[in-house]
Amino acid sequence: GPAHDVWMQSEEKNLRVNDVVARAFRESGPSGVPVFATLGNHDVFPVDQDVGDASYYARWFAPWAKSMSPNARRTATYGGFYRQRLFPGLSVVIMNTNHYASNNLYQTIGYKSDFRRQLTWLSRTLSSARRARERVLLFRHHPTVADAYQRKIDAVLASYADTVGVVVSGHTHDNAFAVRAGLPHL
Repeated sequence: GPAHDVWMQSEEKNLRVNDVVARAFRESGPSGVPVFATLGNHDVFPVDQDVGDASYYARWFAPWAKSMSPNARRTATYGGFYRQRLFPGLSVVIMNTNHYASNNLYQTIGYKSDFRRQLTWLSRTLSSARRARERVLLFRHHPTVADAYQRKIDAVLASYADTVGVVVSGHTHDNAFAVRAGLPHL
């Protein structure tokens, strides 16, 4: 989506940009290689303000749906997070960290709970992967979020350090490497 110039944004513009990006990946990448997306703070309108609109999530994830199972599409539409099995023994897990970001006004003014029970879902998803002896590649937009949520996320990830292979984040536009909660973070 657009940068922080909110006067030039709208939901429709953000969705058009998302469609262009998804099409570029499909058309320029190797055939049959799945591509997965995670919501970022510029993908919602206004920027940073993810209210949790399921109809918006459905439209945003639609261009990426070809790589997603029905269950992944269902949870992505519900809360912007999902799990997709790549092949036996390996899954990707996509988190929606917008609701845990300190600059999301909706989180600041009252959504202090576990948004759509994503952390509960994450714990159950990682537990299921552990039981299936799968490794998980976890992707999220924000490398760190509001302190109270960061501690909770780190606690869940530390509990499944034997299952999660790596945590990959964006947002900062810089390369970084850290070990947190016993896991490599890129």
